[in-house]
Amino acid sequence: MARKLLPAKLLSFKIKYNCHMRHLITLMLLAGLAVCQGTLTAQHLPTAGYTRLIVTMKDGSRLKGAKLAMTDTHLVLESSYAGKLNIPLEDVAQIEEIAIEDIQDVRIRRRHFAANQMWVNFTPFGLPKGEGQYHNLMLLGNQFSYGVTDWLSLHAGTELFSSLSPLQRANLSFVPTYYLRPHASFSSSESKLTLGGGLVMMGLRRSQQVVDIWTPYLGMAWGDRNAHLYFNTGWNIGRNSIPSLFFDNPAFPLVINAGWQTRISKLVVLSNENWFFDEGFSRVWAGVLGMRLLARRSAWNMGVMYSLADGFFFVPPVPLASCTVKIGK
Repeated sequence: MARKLLPAKLLSFKIKYNCHMRHLITLMLLAGLAVCQGTLTAQHLPTAGYTRLIVTMKDGSRLKGAKLAMTDTHLVLESSYAGKLNIPLEDVAQIEEIAIEDIQDVRIRRRHFAANQMWVNFTPFGLPKGEGQYHNLMLLGNQFSYGVTDWLSLHAGTELFSSLSPLQRANLSFVPTYYLRPHASFSSSESKLTLGGGLVMMGLRRSQQVVDIWTPYLGMAWGDRNAHLYFNTGWNIGRNSIPSLFFDNPAFPLVINAGWQTRISKLVVLSNENWFFDEGFSRVWAGVLGMRLLARRSAWNMGVMYSLADGFFFVPPVPLASCTVKIGK
């Protein structure tokens, strides 16, 4: 199908924002590279009269400090970064002693419990056994997650407003969708590489089918939960036409999601999430860039959305917000 010629004003707008887009891409690449450099400064640990330990948790995070006490069920660890920590031994994978000379350049990396969930999409990280989460996106998306084992987690939720609505010719009306996602995650012994994968099963409430879209996916993350780059790719199966948010057009079924997170302090994480897909009439790059504030059992996310399609760059005036709450352990 031949494309229509652009009016002069739109052509000027396109040229102007192409320039801005190059600056944004450069900024995002530099931020992503900064993730690989680590985010936490060296901390000196107490040494006099105590045994120094490296504690590797089952979720892949590592703690370094002085052993104050140890029982059959708990380890009490002292660090200058996090203070006194009471660690359940059932969550510990390995404990190693370190020499005094190895403690001069210690980096304390506390677990980022919400690293598995971005604003919209997810990362390859999973949930530890027995830990649950509730995730809310702009009051419209609601998800509950639970760690069945240390490598398998289940995620189920509903969206009050979804891009699948046009499958029922509902256009932009509020047609709730539901989904179920089993997810498997495996980390290397050094906690540098994490592989994840699973299956997203999504359907419409008033559809004649139980599942309208099946999306098997694979992902990988390089780094730990505090600082990492991640990449996911999935393939939509089920309908001949996968609609976009505003147009019911055939689309290429491949979907790509990539981004990064880097923890710059005990409470602040910088993060970026991107989606790459084909709407049938144009290729789209959309994403969100922002930060999340970490509390003991919750993470609050706020970011600026952006999109690029056919050379046009657009930033919506409303920021994207979400919240992840830890349940259980």
